[in-house]
Amino acid sequence: NLSIGRPLLDNVKPSARFYSDMEKVYEPTAPFPLYGYLLFKDLYYQYPGAKFILNIRPKEDWLKSRIRHGNGDYLRHFMRTLDIDAPHKAVKMFEDHFDSHLSHVQEFFKDKPDRLLVFDILKDGISELSTFFPDINFINSQWTKCNAGS
Repeated sequence: NLSIGRPLLDNVKPSARFYSDMEKVYEPTAPFPLYGYLLFKDLYYQYPGAKFILNIRPKEDWLKSRIRHGNGDYLRHFMRTLDIDAPHKAVKMFEDHFDSHLSHVQEFFKDKPDRLLVFDILKDGISELSTFFPDINFINSQWTKCNAGS
């Protein structure tokens, strides 16, 4: 959709109320990784009623997770796709992405606090989501932690 100028979520599971982890990293036919999170401004303007969640955790924890993801496949694919010859160079890019994205999102939404939930994945829970999305009935018993080792 991006490459042909259509709204980003056009014909992407229209019944969905929530999208997350919009990445295309492992696709062998993809010429480059696509990180949907970088398109948050486009999504904001294309979907005026949308709300956004910025998941946060300590950078070191996030880096470890990214490095270990898929038993290292994520890192290897990233390096192969971008022709990076050493893991430390990829990790440096991850660090730069982390810092840059955090800064850009916070700056963009600083005057739109009702549209952004900063969600600390280590501390926050269902109550923060319920407050931010009052029209969604979250069921506490269905709230579980997935990929806790990632």
